[in-house]
Amino acid sequence: MATGQSDLNTAISVLRVLLCTFGFTGNALVCITIGNTKSLHNVTNLMILNLAVADALACFCAIHQPWIIDLYTLYPPQNATECSPELFFQHDSIFVYYYVKNCFYTHSVLGLMLATVERFVGIVRPLHHRSFFSRRKIVLLLVAMWVVPFVVELPQILFVIIHFRKSCPYTEPESGLLLCASSVLLLAIPAGAIFLMYARILCNLKRGTRTLVAQGIPQPAQQLLHAYKKVSGTLSDITAAFFLFIFPCRIWRIVLSTGTGDINDSIVLLSAVELLTMLNSVINPVVYGFKYDQLRQAFKAIVCPCDNNKKPLPWTMRKLVRM
Repeated sequence: MATGQSDLNTAISVLRVLLCTFGFTGNALVCITIGNTKSLHNVTNLMILNLAVADALACFCAIHQPWIIDLYTLYPPQNATECSPELFFQHDSIFVYYYVKNCFYTHSVLGLMLATVERFVGIVRPLHHRSFFSRRKIVLLLVAMWVVPFVVELPQILFVIIHFRKSCPYTEPESGLLLCASSVLLLAIPAGAIFLMYARILCNLKRGTRTLVAQGIPQPAQQLLHAYKKVSGTLSDITAAFFLFIFPCRIWRIVLSTGTGDINDSIVLLSAVELLTMLNSVINPVVYGFKYDQLRQAFKAIVCPCDNNKKPLPWTMRKLVRM
């Protein structure tokens, strides 16, 4: 039984490294593509770039998780008989790692919300887009997105570290309340906001389509209908990503933090559900990046510059100069 569980845990660890490598590479390519293509330097692609940076960091951090799990499994704090400085350092380093990793995952969720806000304002309130996304406000939003997760998650990690020092050699800390609070602030509220904004976008596009059809203007109506279907597909992707990849790990962490689960007996399950969370950052380059034609063609232009001589891209600088 133990051998089978160890083999399964090893397989999950290998799969994690492969997926994290793929996710880091994909997000890095998104960053390189946007950074090297001047025509993509706009607010929408800045949000995608910000999301790709967060996902790349999340994947890079998750690559090292198998070694952290091995460290915890080989030297579990509850088996310690002496409260040495080495034990404190080992315990603190493990939980600081999870603190940073969880913050990067939260950055990804908030990055999704920020990208959705930009699309919401651009479609539902187009006249306010320029004033809402001024350079100063963009900087403030991006800074807040990176700072808020570290601030909200900090009380929980401090509680765990301080609790271990006071109760050494070991007693399981009950930090479920803090974890529930951070889950509501950093996960439930952003998820609800994303769904509500996409619902408003869908209603706005559908209403615009009906108005144009009633006025006898078929071509713009068809374009709005196409946009409506595209947004519907994006919304379904977001919903699936949240409920399949993010919520299971968060719920399992809450179960463990309340003391109703045994982390040692469930180390494989914990690795599996955290693998789901990491998958959200892996697939984001596909859902939010290469799904769009302009970004995909810009990526092809960078990878295969020889094709530019045969078929120039419609947004090349040469054509912009001619215009």
